Amino acid sequence: MVVPLSRTFRYALLAVTPFAAWFLAAPNGITGQTSQAATSSPRRSTSGPRVVTITATDYAFAGPAEIPAGLTTFRLVNGGHTLHHAQIVKLNEGKGAAEYAQAYIASFGTSGPEHGSLPSWALRFGGPAATDPGQTGDATATLEPGNYVLVCDIVLPDGIPHIKKGMMHAFRVVPSSAPSAPEPKADVVITLREYSFDLSAPLRAGAQTIRVNNTGREAHTTVLLQLVPGKTAEDFRKWAGTLAGPPPTMASAGGVEHMDGGRHAFFTAKLKPGEYVLVCFAADATGKPHLVEHRMVRQLSVR
Repeated sequence: MVVPLSRTFRYALLAVTPFAAWFLAAPNGITGQTSQAATSSPRRSTSGPRVVTITATDYAFAGPAEIPAGLTTFRLVNGGHTLHHAQIVKLNEGKGAAEYAQAYIASFGTSGPEHGSLPSWALRFGGPAATDPGQTGDATATLEPGNYVLVCDIVLPDGIPHIKKGMMHAFRVVPSSAPSAPEPKADVVITLREYSFDLSAPLRAGAQTIRVNNTGREAHTTVLLQLVPGKTAEDFRKWAGTLAGPPPTMASAGGVEHMDGGRHAFFTAKLKPGEYVLVCFAADATGKPHLVEHRMVRQLSVR
């Protein structure tokens, strides 16, 4: 059995294409992402989550094969020359990475990603959103024991999903006798539902920890983008419907990849003053994109 992703799944993929232009225009990289040397061994913070560093190249992930269960921060270091993200996918027992890749790639077939499907035995836990070459992004979630894969399905630079080029990393989460670290204290909580973003408090300039709760039935993404001065959330929604002309956004500030309903995760952001949009690039069960068809986008002022 498969669950339809979207006849317009291309929005979730192509909507990140303009990021390349933002990165070329931003000499210091993405707002909210920092350069960092890569290490792949999990390490336990003295007061926070276990940190697992994943290094992305063109087109592979390097990271540990085994991780203890519990609260874990995935720190994605992009050592490649194009945009990458790290979608965390848990596989039901008896399913493996090769089977997932086969099902995922076959869903594209000859008809294109608009007819893609996600196996019903694959559960989405979030993961670091799109990260610029040379930069680092993060996402924190509680991992249960089981088999997982990290996947990048961004289509830069040639329209082919990176997973089709082999960009997938299998790992096992094993039971741990150590107590899980307490979850970080969130400065702001973003609540997702069909089809809106609610914030517990305004986002502010500077560094902050953001919790994302998906209270909806559908999977959602949370991507924070800085708008070009004078542009609005509606400008971005209309642009996403056609992908014509330059995007009305100029920088990404982080976020969380596809996360199934009932789950939550955290990410950190360092924001500059300006106008931003929260965007969901997921699609509903009938294939309608949340952003374009359901207007799941919200404009925010950061001061």
